[in-house]
Amino acid sequence: MSTAWMVNILTPKLSKLRFLWAKEPMSGATLLALLLTFIVVPYWWLAVQWSDLVIPTPSVQFAFATTTFLLALIVIDSLFIIRYYQIVRKNEFLKQARDLKISEENFRALLEFAPFPIVFSRISDSTIRFINQQTAEFFHTDVTVAIGKNVRDYYVQLDDRIPVLEQLRLNGRISNYEVQLLTSAGITFWVSLSANMIEYKGDLCLFIAFIDISQRKKLEEEIQKSEELYRSVVTASPDAIAYSNLHGVMTMISPTGVEMFGGKTPNDFIGHHVLEFIHPDDAPQAQERMFKLISGEKIQLREYRGQRVDGTHFPYEIHSELTHDDAGRPSGIVYVIRDITKRKEADEVIRENEERFTTVFQEVPVPLLILDESGVILEINAICEQRFQVSRDLVVGMLITGLGVFTNNGEEDPYQFILGHNPGKILETRLHLPDGTWRYVTVRTRTITLRRSPAILLLIHDIDDIRRAQNALSQANTQLNLLNSITRHDILNRVTVVMSYSEFLHEKVDDPSSLTYISRIHESGKDIQHLIEFTKQYQDLGLKKPEWQRIDRILKSRSVQPLLRDITVHLPVSSYEIYADPMLEKVMYNLIENSCRHGLTVTEFSIHYVEEDDHLWVRYTDNGVGIPLSEKKLIFKNGHGKNTGLGLFLIREILHITGITITENGIPGEGARFEMRVPAGSFRVVGSS
Repeated sequence: MSTAWMVNILTPKLSKLRFLWAKEPMSGATLLALLLTFIVVPYWWLAVQWSDLVIPTPSVQFAFATTTFLLALIVIDSLFIIRYYQIVRKNEFLKQARDLKISEENFRALLEFAPFPIVFSRISDSTIRFINQQTAEFFHTDVTVAIGKNVRDYYVQLDDRIPVLEQLRLNGRISNYEVQLLTSAGITFWVSLSANMIEYKGDLCLFIAFIDISQRKKLEEEIQKSEELYRSVVTASPDAIAYSNLHGVMTMISPTGVEMFGGKTPNDFIGHHVLEFIHPDDAPQAQERMFKLISGEKIQLREYRGQRVDGTHFPYEIHSELTHDDAGRPSGIVYVIRDITKRKEADEVIRENEERFTTVFQEVPVPLLILDESGVILEINAICEQRFQVSRDLVVGMLITGLGVFTNNGEEDPYQFILGHNPGKILETRLHLPDGTWRYVTVRTRTITLRRSPAILLLIHDIDDIRRAQNALSQANTQLNLLNSITRHDILNRVTVVMSYSEFLHEKVDDPSSLTYISRIHESGKDIQHLIEFTKQYQDLGLKKPEWQRIDRILKSRSVQPLLRDITVHLPVSSYEIYADPMLEKVMYNLIENSCRHGLTVTEFSIHYVEEDDHLWVRYTDNGVGIPLSEKKLIFKNGHGKNTGLGLFLIREILHITGITITENGIPGEGARFEMRVPAGSFRVVGSS
C-alpha cells in the first residue's frame, strides 16, 4: 500500500517536473540549477573538509573554500543559462515546426478546396504530381488516376505547351494564357491558364491554375460571327447602309453607299453631314424628319433626291432608325437607302405603256373587254359600247353573262365555253345583238396583267360578212365541182367511145399510114384521160385546211406501200411533223413513183432532216440515174416530162400552199435529191419514228 501510494503521489509530480524541464525555460533551468546544487554542494563540503586536513593555514583554507564555492556557483549558473537557452531554442523550433505543419495543412486545404482547378507538374518530365478535386472533376477522372500521368496528354495541340514553357523561362511566370485542353472523355474546352514555378516535395514543379472560358469563347465566336454577318450584310446589301451620330455626322457607310453616291472610298463621306448628300430643296424636310426621329416619333419610308459627290442627282428612298446604348439612350441613326432610279424609269415606262394600251384599247375598231378570272367585266372599249348598245359605267363590275350577247352552242355557261379554249386560240361563234340580229364573230382570249392582278383580254372580231361570203363561195364551188364532175364524166365517156373506135379501126385497117393516124388518135385519148384525172386531183387542192403530218407515217399508208415492195427505205431516228396540205401524201407518192419510173436503177431511197437557222430541210434521195443538169429547172413546170408532165408540177403546187419550196440538187449518175425547205413555224420535233 505504501509503495503504490508513493507512485500515485510522485507520478503526477514527476510528469509536471518533466514538462517544466522540457517546456518552460526558466523553470527548467532553475530545476537544473537546484539539482546541480544538491549534487555539487555535498562535494564542495567534502572538499572543504578535506582541505582542513591538508591545508593547515586558515587563510589558505578560506581562499580554497571560497574559490571552490565560486567555481561551483559558476558551473551551476552556466548550466542554468545553457539549459535556459536550450529550452527556448527548442520551443522556438517546435513552434516553427508546428506553424509549418499548420501552414502546410492550410495550403493543402486551400489547394484541395480551391474553387478552380490546380495542377502541379514536374518540369523535368511533365509528370503530374498533384491535382485538386476541381481538376479531377474538370477532366472527368480520379485524383489517384491522374497523378503520375503526363500533362501533355491533356493538351489538344502538343505545340500549345511550348509557348507556356518559353514564357516561364523568360519571365518566371505566365498569366491568362488561353489554350484548348482535352478531357479523358475526349471533350475539348478552352481555359485561361496562369502558371509559376515552385518546389514541391523536392521537385521543381510547375504550379498551374486555370479557369474554364469555353462559354466566353463560344460567346466571342458568336459575337465574331455576328460581326462577320453584320459586315457581310453591310457589304453585300444591294441597298446603301450608313450610320451617323445624333448630329447627323456620318461615321460609317457601306461599299454600296460609296458607289451609289459617286465616291471612291468611305473617307469621302465619313465626317460629313448626311444633309450634304441630299438635294438642297429636300434638305430642310429631311432635317425636320431627323429631329422627329430623335424625339421618338416613328418615321415612315420616304423618297428624296440624292446628291452625288459630283453634284448630280438621283431619286432614292430611305428608311432610318435610332440605335441605343446600354442605358437605352439614343446613340445614333442608321440609314438604309435604296436607289430607285430604275424603278422610277420602269414606272414611267409602265405609265407610258398604260397610256398606249388605253389609247389602242379605246381606238381599236373591234369590241374589246377586260375580265377578271371569275368573268366580271373590268373594262370595255368605245366600240364595244357602240356595238352592244351598253354604257361602260353600267357594265363594269357586271358578269359577262349579263351582256346577253353570247350564244352557248349547247353549253350551259357561254363564258366557260369561250374560256374553255386555250388562250390565243381563235373560236368562231355567233353573237345575239340587242337589235335582234345574229352575227358571226371570232373570239380570242389573252392573259394579261392589270393593276398587278391577272386578267383576261377578250377580243371579238366581226366576220359575219366574210363568213357569208365564204358560205356563198363554198356553195358556188360545190356547184362548180358538181358541174366539173358532170363535165369530166361526159368527156371521159366521149373519150372512151373515141378510144374504143380507134381500137376497132386498128384491127380492121391494114394500111400502115392509116394505122399510124389511128394510133395517134388512141394515144391522144389516153392523154385526155390523164388530163381529166389530173383536173380531178387539182380541183381538190387547197379545199381542206393544212394539218400536222409525219412523213414516216405517210410511207406506211396503203397508197404508198405498193410502191415500196422492192425498195429499201432509210429513215432517221427522230422525226418531224410538218404543217402541210392533206395532199402531202400525194407528194410522197409522186416522188417515189417518179423514182421508180425514171430512176431506172432505184433500189433504195432515204429521208433526212436538217435544221438550219429558223427553217427545216427535208431531203429525199434515191440511188437511181439522177436527173440531167439541163432538166433540173424544167421538171417542175406544167406539162414537162415523159408522161403527162403533171406529177412534179402537182408536188410543187401542193407544197406551196403552206410556204414549202422544193428543188432538185442531185448529181447526175448518182441519184436524184429533192430538197424541201419548210419555213419556221411549219415544223416541230416529235421524237423517235
